[in-house]
Amino acid sequence: MARDYLALATHTPIDKIAVHVFSVEVPPLGDIASGAQRIVHDRIAAAEASTKAQEDAAEYARELVAAKVPIRDVADLLGLSFQRVSQPVTPRVD
Repeated sequence: MARDYLALATHTPIDKIAVHVFSVEVPPLGDIASGAQRIVHDRIAAAEASTKAQEDAAEYARELVAAKVPIRDVADLLGLSFQRVSQPVTPRVD
């Protein structure tokens, strides 16, 4: 809505107008935009950490299985299901 208003008021094409919200004050909470941005950042960081942990677990599982550690023991060690550990260590048949 802000872009529409600015385009009309300034006779500027709407694709040339950008609106960036820096803060939104809500009494008594204060600036809620920064709190929301922090949560979004934390969620992105958590998703990246989760992906890295999955990749690390798969690689470690492959190493453990290659060292002749039984898959069930690898699953227990990593806190994963037997099926989850079997996926990255079992060769795919195409």
